[in-house]
Amino acid sequence: LVALSKEGEVELWASKDGSSVAEKIPNAGVRLGNLGYLRSIREVGRTLFACGFNSQVYARSNGAWESLVSAPLAFHHAASDEYVVFNGIDGFSEEDVYAAGSNGSLFHWNGNAWRQIELKTDENLECIRCYGRDDVWIGGANGTLLNGNIVRGFRDVNDIADKNTFWSLANFKEKVYLGTTKGLFAYDGHAIA
Repeated sequence: LVALSKEGEVELWASKDGSSVAEKIPNAGVRLGNLGYLRSIREVGRTLFACGFNSQVYARSNGAWESLVSAPLAFHHAASDEYVVFNGIDGFSEEDVYAAGSNGSLFHWNGNAWRQIELKTDENLECIRCYGRDDVWIGGANGTLLNGNIVRGFRDVNDIADKNTFWSLANFKEKVYLGTTKGLFAYDGHAIA
């Protein structure tokens, strides 16, 4: 089990004896660091990835946290138009990771470099999950529900005007379940109900 605080504090628990280890991601946070809050953590392959405000993305390998911020990602002042808040991160392997965030920002990590993926939305992307071999789902503001991958691109599968923000999503028994502040919805491949 792994828990992440917005200040970049990480606690890892072992399942065998319930022991835990506490770590701090360098420079993350505002009270304990200077780069801004963190928002999400996920295990991809055998590596932990964390992301958050100011384009922050980190990977934990060999017990140490390493910043993965490199061009086209960069740290910016909060008032900059280039400032990105990553709200979610997921992937299929350490060489196939997606980070989604503010204003339709979507980036892909191939293990060595980042590539920005252009989307036909500027809505905030709040959650991302990767399923199967290449099935990426992204939920966001104003009913944004994207499906695709870096090879075939992404399309918005929600074709109705929707004011809900999808804060979380999970694929279960051929449906994508969507968490909102108004309840739980499901996308069955044709419509959201």
